[in-house]
Amino acid sequence: MWLLNSNWRLQNRFLDGVAREVFECCSLLPQDFTRIAELNSQYFDLPADFADLSLIAISERLSIAAILTLDSDFDIYRRYRTQPFDRVLLPT
Repeated sequence: MWLLNSNWRLQNRFLDGVAREVFECCSLLPQDFTRIAELNSQYFDLPADFADLSLIAISERLSIAAILTLDSDFDIYRRYRTQPFDRVLLPT
């Protein structure tokens, strides 16, 4: 959330949207952790963080190519080791 904004009110608006199911939340499954470990090895030089790698693993499992993120690391990450993400940017 710190990438979103340091303002707690704006962060809470986002959390309210999550609570109202404006955004879909997906749980990690046991097999995702194996893929996260593989990705951690692949991106050892970034270093990648657990949240980023979790999004990659979930996106692969659910065949989701678009990621709404403010994190520029998603310009580097690849789904299935080769496919770039369609990074959805917020309007400025």
